[in-house]
Order: sequence, then C-alpha cells, then structure tokens
Amino acid sequence: MALSEGESLTPAHVRLRGVLMKLGLDESVVEIFDRYEVKGKLGHLIRQGVYLEMLPTPVRNFKATTEWLTNEIFEQFVKT
Repeated sequence: MALSEGESLTPAHVRLRGVLMKLGLDESVVEIFDRYEVKGKLGHLIRQGVYLEMLPTPVRNFKATTEWLTNEIFEQFVKT
C-alpha cells in the first residue's frame, strides 16, 4: 500500500503465537509461544479448535464445528 501511495516502506514486525502442523489423520503437533509443544491427539484437538475459531463468520464456525464434532463422535463409535 505504501508503494502505491508513493510512501517509503517500513519494516514489518511479526510476533507469532505459535505453529500448528498436521501430521496425519488424527495426529498434529502444536508449538505455543516457542515454549510448549503438544503432540498427538491432544495436539490435533488444539489445532482443530484454533482453525475453527479462525473461520470468518459465526455461521461458518458453527457449521464447521458441528461437522467436526459429528465426525469425531462417529469415529469413536466406528473404532469400538
């Protein structure tokens, strides 16, 4: 935007809150504030929750949360 307006560029300062990485169907790793690392199923649940919260509208958030919970519950019945 600065270039298009003829202004000088300023450096960006980015502070990451963490890293989320999917490792498989039900496996993920989450690194929070470069201090804590959570792996496995708990990491997967944290990753899914963060992505659901980042959806742009409450309607999409509700729809995706409902679908995800349905899949998680159905998967538990199939495994048993």
